[in-house]
Amino acid sequence: MRKIRGLLLNIFLTFISIFLLILTLEFIVFRFILIAPDMPEIEFVDGMLKYKPDQQGVYRVRDEITARFKINNQGWNSKYDRYITDKPLGKTRIAIIGDSFVEALQVDFNQSLAEQLEIVAGSDHLQVYRFGISGIPLSQYLYILEREVLKYSPVLV
Repeated sequence: MRKIRGLLLNIFLTFISIFLLILTLEFIVFRFILIAPDMPEIEFVDGMLKYKPDQQGVYRVRDEITARFKINNQGWNSKYDRYITDKPLGKTRIAIIGDSFVEALQVDFNQSLAEQLEIVAGSDHLQVYRFGISGIPLSQYLYILEREVLKYSPVLV
Protein backbone atom coordinates (compact mmCIF):
# COMPACT_ATOMS: atom_id res chain seq x y z
CA MET A 1 0.00 0.00 0.00
CA ARG A 2 2.83 2.35 0.89
CA LYS A 3 4.53 1.71 -2.48
CA ILE A 4 1.31 2.43 -4.38
CA ARG A 5 0.82 5.68 -2.48
CA GLY A 6 4.42 6.70 -3.25
CA LEU A 7 3.97 5.79 -6.93
CA LEU A 8 0.73 7.80 -7.20
CA LEU A 9 2.40 10.78 -5.52
CA ASN A 10 5.31 10.62 -7.97
CA ILE A 11 2.93 10.42 -10.94
CA PHE A 12 0.94 13.39 -9.60
CA LEU A 13 4.10 15.46 -9.05
CA THR A 14 5.33 14.57 -12.56
CA PHE A 15 2.08 15.77 -14.13
CA ILE A 16 2.11 18.97 -12.06
CA SER A 17 5.75 19.62 -13.10
CA ILE A 18 4.96 19.06 -16.77
CA PHE A 19 1.88 21.29 -16.52
CA LEU A 20 3.90 24.10 -14.90
CA LEU A 21 6.62 23.72 -17.54
CA ILE A 22 4.06 24.02 -20.33
CA LEU A 23 2.53 27.12 -18.72
CA THR A 24 5.98 28.71 -18.34
CA LEU A 25 6.88 27.97 -21.94
CA GLU A 26 3.57 29.19 -23.33
CA PHE A 27 3.05 32.34 -21.28
CA ILE A 28 6.63 33.51 -20.74
CA VAL A 29 9.19 31.94 -23.06
CA PHE A 30 7.17 31.90 -26.30
CA ARG A 31 5.54 35.30 -25.67
CA PHE A 32 8.54 37.35 -24.60
CA ILE A 33 11.75 35.48 -25.42
CA LEU A 34 11.28 33.19 -28.43
CA ILE A 35 8.62 35.10 -30.35
CA ALA A 36 7.36 33.30 -33.44
CA PRO A 37 7.10 35.24 -36.71
CA ASP A 38 3.84 36.00 -38.42
CA MET A 39 3.92 34.56 -41.91
CA PRO A 40 1.54 35.88 -44.54
CA GLU A 41 -0.62 33.14 -45.98
CA ILE A 42 -0.20 32.43 -49.70
CA GLU A 43 -3.02 31.38 -52.00
CA PHE A 44 -3.19 30.14 -55.58
CA VAL A 45 -5.87 32.05 -57.48
CA ASP A 46 -6.49 31.75 -61.23
CA GLY A 47 -3.10 30.15 -61.76
CA MET A 48 -1.28 32.91 -59.87
CA LEU A 49 0.50 32.87 -56.53
CA LYS A 50 -0.26 35.81 -54.28
CA TYR A 51 -1.06 36.45 -50.66
CA LYS A 52 -4.47 36.19 -49.09
CA PRO A 53 -5.82 39.76 -48.95
CA ASP A 54 -5.88 42.02 -45.91
CA GLN A 55 -3.23 40.43 -43.69
CA GLN A 56 -0.88 42.23 -41.31
CA GLY A 57 1.87 41.02 -39.05
CA VAL A 58 5.52 41.04 -38.11
CA TYR A 59 8.03 39.00 -40.09
CA ARG A 60 10.94 37.85 -37.91
CA VAL A 61 14.19 36.01 -38.57
CA ARG A 62 16.01 35.21 -35.34
CA ASP A 63 17.27 38.47 -33.78
CA GLU A 64 18.35 39.82 -37.17
CA ILE A 65 15.12 40.93 -38.86
CA THR A 66 11.91 42.34 -37.46
CA ALA A 67 9.72 43.96 -40.09
CA ARG A 68 6.03 44.75 -40.39
CA PHE A 69 4.14 43.54 -43.44
CA LYS A 70 0.76 44.67 -44.75
CA ILE A 71 -0.90 42.66 -47.49
CA ASN A 72 -3.34 44.83 -49.40
CA ASN A 73 -6.78 44.07 -50.79
CA GLN A 74 -5.32 42.53 -53.96
CA GLY A 75 -2.83 40.30 -52.12
CA TRP A 76 0.44 42.25 -52.39
CA ASN A 77 2.72 43.56 -49.63
CA SER A 78 2.37 47.31 -50.00
CA LYS A 79 1.76 50.61 -48.27
CA TYR A 80 -1.34 50.99 -50.46
CA ASP A 81 -4.49 49.45 -48.99
CA ARG A 82 -5.60 48.64 -52.53
CA TYR A 83 -4.24 49.16 -56.01
CA ILE A 84 -6.59 51.28 -58.10
CA THR A 85 -6.90 50.91 -61.85
CA ASP A 86 -7.57 54.60 -62.53
CA LYS A 87 -4.39 56.66 -62.57
CA PRO A 88 -4.39 59.83 -60.51
CA LEU A 89 -4.05 62.96 -62.65
CA GLY A 90 -0.45 64.09 -63.07
CA LYS A 91 1.12 60.88 -61.73
CA THR A 92 3.23 58.35 -63.57
CA ARG A 93 2.62 54.76 -62.56
CA ILE A 94 5.40 52.16 -62.44
CA ALA A 95 4.96 48.46 -61.69
CA ILE A 96 7.75 46.34 -60.22
CA ILE A 97 7.50 42.55 -60.56
CA GLY A 98 9.87 40.25 -58.73
CA ASP A 99 10.75 37.82 -55.99
CA SER A 100 11.76 38.43 -52.38
CA PHE A 101 13.53 41.73 -53.19
CA VAL A 102 10.25 43.16 -54.45
CA GLU A 103 8.08 41.36 -51.91
CA ALA A 104 10.31 42.91 -49.22
CA LEU A 105 9.13 41.09 -46.11
CA GLN A 106 12.58 41.78 -44.61
CA VAL A 107 11.86 45.52 -44.27
CA ASP A 108 8.80 47.38 -43.08
CA PHE A 109 6.07 47.44 -45.73
CA ASN A 110 6.52 51.18 -46.26
CA GLN A 111 10.32 51.01 -46.65
CA SER A 112 10.76 48.78 -49.73
CA LEU A 113 12.40 49.78 -52.99
CA ALA A 114 9.02 50.84 -54.44
CA GLU A 115 8.33 53.22 -51.58
CA GLN A 116 11.91 54.52 -51.67
CA LEU A 117 11.58 55.18 -55.41
CA GLU A 118 8.41 57.18 -54.76
CA ILE A 119 10.21 59.22 -52.10
CA VAL A 120 13.22 59.97 -54.31
CA ALA A 121 11.10 60.88 -57.36
CA GLY A 122 8.45 62.65 -55.32
CA SER A 123 5.16 60.98 -54.47
CA ASP A 124 3.35 63.91 -56.10
CA HIS A 125 4.60 62.71 -59.50
CA LEU A 126 5.14 58.97 -59.18
CA GLN A 127 3.10 55.98 -58.03
CA VAL A 128 4.87 52.63 -57.72
CA TYR A 129 3.00 49.36 -57.36
CA ARG A 130 4.91 46.21 -56.51
CA PHE A 131 4.07 42.62 -57.26
CA GLY A 132 6.43 40.23 -55.50
CA ILE A 133 6.41 36.72 -54.08
CA SER A 134 9.52 35.00 -52.72
CA GLY A 135 11.04 32.35 -54.93
CA ILE A 136 8.75 32.64 -57.94
CA PRO A 137 10.20 31.72 -61.35
CA LEU A 138 10.36 33.99 -64.40
CA SER A 139 7.29 32.28 -65.86
CA GLN A 140 5.29 33.54 -62.88
CA TYR A 141 6.62 37.09 -63.49
CA LEU A 142 5.17 36.93 -67.00
CA TYR A 143 1.90 35.52 -65.74
CA ILE A 144 1.63 38.31 -63.13
CA LEU A 145 2.36 40.86 -65.86
CA GLU A 146 -0.33 39.51 -68.16
CA ARG A 147 -3.02 38.74 -65.57
CA GLU A 148 -2.50 41.41 -62.93
CA VAL A 149 -0.14 44.27 -63.76
CA LEU A 150 -1.46 45.39 -67.15
CA LYS A 151 -4.91 46.23 -65.76
CA TYR A 152 -3.26 49.07 -63.75
CA SER A 153 -1.86 50.62 -66.98
CA PRO A 154 1.72 51.26 -65.81
CA VAL A 155 3.95 53.44 -67.96
CA LEU A 156 6.97 51.33 -67.03
CA VAL A 157 7.34 47.74 -65.80
